[in-house]
Amino acid sequence: MSNYHGPQAPNFSQHLAVSRPLMPKKHPITIDYSISSRSLGVGVNGKVLECTNKRTGEKRALKILRDVPKARREVDLHWRVAAHENIVNLIDIYENVYMGQRSLLVVMEWLALYICTCVNS
Repeated sequence: MSNYHGPQAPNFSQHLAVSRPLMPKKHPITIDYSISSRSLGVGVNGKVLECTNKRTGEKRALKILRDVPKARREVDLHWRVAAHENIVNLIDIYENVYMGQRSLLVVMEWLALYICTCVNS
């Protein structure tokens, strides 16, 4: 029997306390955001477009997911850990129809400037 217990597993429980409940908005996202056709990327679960908050002018990333249980779980888990400093922050979540399909539209902070600054330094 070995006496080695290995490194301690990280404790993420402090980051799971979400101060606000996950409550997707039901009104059309286009009331709050202008959606660009500029693609920021494509992933396994959906594509990411650039969008702009109409009130503040802030650029954001918009992840478009088909509204299926797997996508809901992804959004729920992301929402729970978004308080962590190394996790992209979720700004808004919408339940809308996009391109004729029920979708979850996830508005996230846009990190393009931060990433470029880190890469270039």
